[in-house]
Amino acid sequence: MENVERKFQLLAVCREHGHTYTEIDSILFLAKDKALPATLRFYRDECVKLEADANQVIGVDLLI
Repeated sequence: MENVERKFQLLAVCREHGHTYTEIDSILFLAKDKALPATLRFYRDECVKLEADANQVIGVDLLI
């Protein structure tokens, strides 16, 4: 399987469920990325359309 994230080596642990993720199944956006705010607003709108859990939407709001 090809890495999704090509720039960074990742190892992330979900605090809620304890699942682990690497660059094979995740990507990293840096807070300094100029396109990130618009990306997060779009993602939030998609979460609402897909009726994501309220905690997911709140989490995205906090990131924005």
